[in-house]
Amino acid sequence: MDRREFVKMTGALAVGALPAAKGKSAAVGSNASGRYTVAVYYFPGWHGKSRWKSLENVRSIYKGQYEPEVPLWGQLKGNNPTTMDKYIHAMTAHGINTIIFDWYRFQTGRTLEDSLRDGFLKASDRHRIKFSLMWANPPVPPYQAVFTRKRFDQVADEAIAYFKHSNYWTINGKPYFSIYWLGTLLEHLGGVAGARAALEGFRRRAMRAGLPGVHLNLVTWKDAGGEMWFAKGQHAPNVPGKKIQTPAQLITALGFDSTTWYTWTHWVAPRKPTQNYISWGDAAVAYWENQPALGVPFFPNVTMGWDGMPQHEKGIIVNNTPQNFGRFLLRAKRWLDTHPASMNILTINAWNEWGEGSYLEPDVVHRMAYLDEVRKVFPPHGRIRPVPGEYPAPPSIRKSRF
Repeated sequence: MDRREFVKMTGALAVGALPAAKGKSAAVGSNASGRYTVAVYYFPGWHGKSRWKSLENVRSIYKGQYEPEVPLWGQLKGNNPTTMDKYIHAMTAHGINTIIFDWYRFQTGRTLEDSLRDGFLKASDRHRIKFSLMWANPPVPPYQAVFTRKRFDQVADEAIAYFKHSNYWTINGKPYFSIYWLGTLLEHLGGVAGARAALEGFRRRAMRAGLPGVHLNLVTWKDAGGEMWFAKGQHAPNVPGKKIQTPAQLITALGFDSTTWYTWTHWVAPRKPTQNYISWGDAAVAYWENQPALGVPFFPNVTMGWDGMPQHEKGIIVNNTPQNFGRFLLRAKRWLDTHPASMNILTINAWNEWGEGSYLEPDVVHRMAYLDEVRKVFPPHGRIRPVPGEYPAPPSIRKSRF
């Protein structure tokens, strides 16, 4: 089961209209120098032929749609260090300096770790880019068992082992750890008080391991759902007598350090059957203005596109040309330049969400064009090794597929 299927089975964090914030101010750290952290999400599921086969069988049925989506460099396996070196070269040459790996941990096991463990961490050029973890943790089949505090502590220790790598991404010295689905913790760990205790325990375990703590980031969603349903009316552990009524109060009660998004789709569902990228992006970016009211730094997100047909989902984004993608990157840069609390940090969906039509990895239609837009807006710093050729598309693949 991949991340898109997780989305279909989960709720979300409601934000909506938010009160004025009195929350944390941004600490001065490595991102205050004028350089930008451009972090791209990485879906670690492209190993076996069955996943690629699901893409090959999709065909365009709407004007402006690009199916099947075909990688320019072929169906590479992320658990191969050579593949990761190729990706690292392309990312760093185009201004991407951080990878956020989708990291799957459940009560009854783990999955999709090969790209990180066997691919990235064995790549010869891994130290040329930072990496971090986003815990993808919704309780879905076959992993629906109740998530215990004991298991949470095990997951914390497994994450801390990654934190110790010299190229793990830190903010103000603390390893960045993002949580995709807070509802699991609130439901299974005893509500707000139990979740806070677990997160505080996570920080203590990191400090006992010789680290300065953990920078806890929360992925937020627009649609009302699990988090506030489980939390509303509960007592705030840090404020005696105070009951939680808003998302900002919940985030403060749990002690998160920042928020971001995974994809615009979590905030603005694409209209059916298709929607123009510009109107979709305008609607999503409008929600940026509410995010600082959550009381912690917000890291804006730019999403390259959306096409759920490979996952049997309706709602397809069209006209997400490289140039239009670049315009939203510029808007993100202006946001960062005028919101110092965001510490010059941007997340992008995604490097390789091929099953959702959101990818910067070159394809046979646009080749390096999306990466070129990233480089125009966020040029790389320092000495950059050039990407070793664009690798021509196989002759059997047509450049235009509609």
